Amino acid sequence: MHKTILILKLDSQFRAIPAIIDGDQKAVQGSVIKLKLLDSIIVAGQVIPKGHNIYGLGSFSNQRLNLEIKNIRMGNLIVPVNLTVFDQQDAMIGINAPEAVLTDAVNNGVVNAAGSVSLPGFDLTTQLAGAGIDAARSLLSKKLKRIKQPLKSGYPLLLRDNTRKPIK
Repeated sequence: MHKTILILKLDSQFRAIPAIIDGDQKAVQGSVIKLKLLDSIIVAGQVIPKGHNIYGLGSFSNQRLNLEIKNIRMGNLIVPVNLTVFDQQDAMIGINAPEAVLTDAVNNGVVNAAGSVSLPGFDLTTQLAGAGIDAARSLLSKKLKRIKQPLKSGYPLLLRDNTRKPIK
């Protein structure tokens, strides 16, 4: 029986920083997500202690919630960082956000259904009613386009410091 052995190049490995989602949260495009470090780290010469809260700016892409972490506040200090968030469960960049696609599908279905309502050739009253339907359609479209992804407290993440060199 032939065994396959996977050999990883050491220069491609990074030591990840464990973190969790701190408290139940609902993420939307552009929201700030609160994380908690599970280990002390040194970033830009500054010690960031275990249990310290850090914050990432969320954006959705391809069923993932990506978090941009560019600064950490330590008292009156703003420490510049460059951290990438990985989902610990699948080791992919960003947090798995399956509801992002479901919401898009629902949005498109409702907007398309509402878009099929038309009232050509009717009197002024009917046209005003049609204008009301258009306004309702626009409002419904805007409300449904807002993707909301629930995040459970304690959800495990890994952070990569992009300024550090790989382990050798």
